[in-house]
Amino acid sequence: MNQTIKKAIINSLIFLAPSILIALIVFQYEIEPLIIALTFSPYLILCIFAFIYNSGRLLGFFPKQPKNTHTWVAIYMGKRIGSTDINSQSNYSVLETLYINRSFRSLGVGTLLVQTLASEEIKPLYVQPERHAASFCEKLGFVPVNQTDLPTQLKERNSLFTSKYMVLR
Repeated sequence: MNQTIKKAIINSLIFLAPSILIALIVFQYEIEPLIIALTFSPYLILCIFAFIYNSGRLLGFFPKQPKNTHTWVAIYMGKRIGSTDINSQSNYSVLETLYINRSFRSLGVGTLLVQTLASEEIKPLYVQPERHAASFCEKLGFVPVNQTDLPTQLKERNSLFTSKYMVLR
């Protein structure tokens, strides 16, 4: 069985186990069921939804990552410290997300991750940075791009947002 599936099943069971124990305690010691129910019902509801969601993901009922989107991950000592999602089209790529763990920010992890993926992905590489991230993108060599120079698909997306696209050629 796939390691991810095993982990999801174990996590669901871990969430459900306390609920089952609470129910057994209530019935065995005849504690006022209404008090217990009111105290633990939010937790029980969360557990039920987590179990349904995890089961649905495993069975393929919830949307999956689009085929043209893939993730790059930065790992340090076996732990994920950063990741980025790239949407690759036939003649360009879009940097969709970039996340770096707070403990590893300002250490060059984001720079290394973007430089590595930029050398491997289809160019030009576009990004639509938040205002606070625009200077980071400029340091990496991204330059602002005019709306008229964007691929058609990005022009349509750009009309919904106020931030401008930048490109790395």
